[in-house]
Parts: sequence; structure tokens; C-alpha cells
Amino acid sequence: MVNKRGEMSMSLIASIIILLILLVLVIVASVGGFTPLFDRLNIFGGSTTLSSIEQACSQAILSNSVTTYCNSFNKVKLDGKTVYINCAYEEIQNTLGEKKLSCDNPKVETNQCQTLISDKYRSRVFVNDQIDQAKVTEMTTDCEKNPIFVNSKTKPCVCSEYMDKITKA
Repeated sequence: MVNKRGEMSMSLIASIIILLILLVLVIVASVGGFTPLFDRLNIFGGSTTLSSIEQACSQAILSNSVTTYCNSFNKVKLDGKTVYINCAYEEIQNTLGEKKLSCDNPKVETNQCQTLISDKYRSRVFVNDQIDQAKVTEMTTDCEKNPIFVNSKTKPCVCSEYMDKITKA
């Protein structure tokens, strides 16, 4: 390893550099430093989980943040379906124990449905700044074929109701 007094071989130096790089990568991975990258690339199924939402809900309870608790919806995959859930979702509620906040506004889920449908379809039902009724019908059919679920794996948002609101807004 040491050729002359105080000199190291190039292979030893290269090995030390590689080991240091690997050590840094292991440390970054162990503290979740790659999570945002995996979420963007969807590598290894990186996405929001019920467990991470439970933690966020627990934090909202500790900070008494009703807004975060009730109005922050997260997109998750449940039983192969994309579902938007907040802390009021039944499976989350079951894990939180006795300490819970109350979502007094019954329209939180309704508003979320309207926002999601509006964001997805609003720009597609207008042609030259005018509502195209044929497009409304087409987008309603598309919405019903590709349902949007909010706090439920079985009961989707009612597309026709929200498409009517989009076209009247």
C-alpha cells in the first residue's frame, strides 16, 4: 500500500473516495433524503401513505390546526384506486385514538370534489371562451368513467353535479 515513505497508491486513494461517497449515500438514504426524488419519479412506489398522513394528522392535532386537519387532502393509492383523503378519512380516524379535531364544515369533501373536477375539466369545456355543451357532455362521461374519490374508496364524486357548477360559474 505504501510505496515510498508517505506515499499512498492511487488504488487506495480511489477506494477511500468511493467508500466516502457510499457512506454519504447511505446516510442520505437512511434519513429519507431521496424521498422527494422517488416521489417525482415514482421509483419503488414512492407516494403518500396512510402512515405519513396519520403522522401529519397527529401533528395537526398537537398544534390544534383545524385547517390542516380538515382541508389538507392527500392523494393516495388504496386498493388500486386514487383517493384524496384528509384526517377525517375513516381509516385515519381509527388510528388517532381519542384526540381528534372536528371538521364542522360538512362541505369540505364537496368542495374538494368540486375543486378536483374543476381543475381537471374546466379548461376543456370552453371553446373560444364559450361553453361548448357537447364538450360538457363528453367531459361528464369521461369523469364518470374515471371517477374521483374523496374520503371514500367506493363512493365517487358526482360528476354531473360538479360539471353543472363549472359551467354556471
